[in-house]
Amino acid sequence: MKKIYLSFLMLFSSIFITSTLNIKSQSCASAIALTPGTSQSGNTSTFGDLFDNNPCLGSYDGGDDAIYSFTATSDGDELAIDIQGTDNWSGASLTAGCPDTASSCVAYNTYGSSHIFGSGPLVGGVTYYLHISTYPAPQATAYTINSVFTPAPSCFGPTLLTSSNVTASSADISWTSVGTGTFQIQYDTTGFVPGTGTLATSTSTSYSATGLSSSTSYDFYVRKICVVGDTSAWTGPFLLTTSCTDFSSPFNQGFGSVKPNCWILGG
Repeated sequence: MKKIYLSFLMLFSSIFITSTLNIKSQSCASAIALTPGTSQSGNTSTFGDLFDNNPCLGSYDGGDDAIYSFTATSDGDELAIDIQGTDNWSGASLTAGCPDTASSCVAYNTYGSSHIFGSGPLVGGVTYYLHISTYPAPQATAYTINSVFTPAPSCFGPTLLTSSNVTASSADISWTSVGTGTFQIQYDTTGFVPGTGTLATSTSTSYSATGLSSSTSYDFYVRKICVVGDTSAWTGPFLLTTSCTDFSSPFNQGFGSVKPNCWILGG
């Protein structure tokens, strides 16, 4: 009799756990497709209180939960989200995957009658969920969503510009890139108008600038030419300052109200 009871208990527990998991996995089943370019209004009470464990919203996930979904087509697609007309005690977020199982936030904003944020570059094929919720009081809020979709550029620009081996007359510039290509580098003293600087090219993700002036600040811009007629936007400015030159003796330096470059004030 004990064996029958134990088997029944284990079977009941298994059914309960499986049912619980199935309910949890369906928490985003009521998601509405986000339609960029079209205003979408509603009230979180329509959806009900689906979950309270969004990693982005904290206590602002205690009320009813409006859920919208969007699947990125290509790497680099972006969304701009503008939500208006919410209760002050509300929050909104964008997560990769359903908010109750997502481990991190793509973007979010809490408290206020509006929530505005951008997604940054998305990953193609991934479904993202826009989630609107509130504190436990009020339980629900109205909202109006306006979203803008920007497709991935056909030619991604360079990122993460850095410098090394900076001397009084030269400097090495490097960057990262998605794929290979030819790069254009433009530079001049800080504040120059792009299009008027020194222009150079490189087929690698680095460039050595020479003939620079000592103790001078320069702005660098880099862009990628993927194919003829398809060029990325300029990335920059990236600022660096060349080193001071060594003074040869004898050397005279006048001092006014402004400290000259390459001199430090003694204590």
